[in-house]
Amino acid sequence: MHKPTVALAAVLWLPAMLLAQVNTASLTGLAKDPSEAVIPNAKVTATHTATGVERSTVTDATGYYFLGKKSPVSRRRLPQ
Repeated sequence: MHKPTVALAAVLWLPAMLLAQVNTASLTGLAKDPSEAVIPNAKVTATHTATGVERSTVTDATGYYFLGKKSPVSRRRLPQ
């Protein structure tokens, strides 16, 4: 490929790459107690540590939770 062609391809492709960068996150998991039993109907909260913004959900009957695509949060493990 010639240098002008490569440069043109890069210029045309760059905006598409920039648009592909998203600022969202999804979290999913399984809540368990220390004996490894699942915890249904448990409140799960994710906190963005830089801003203090919180998002919460409740686990389903099988202990699974899902926090959909929203602003990113920082995860931290709660003490047991």
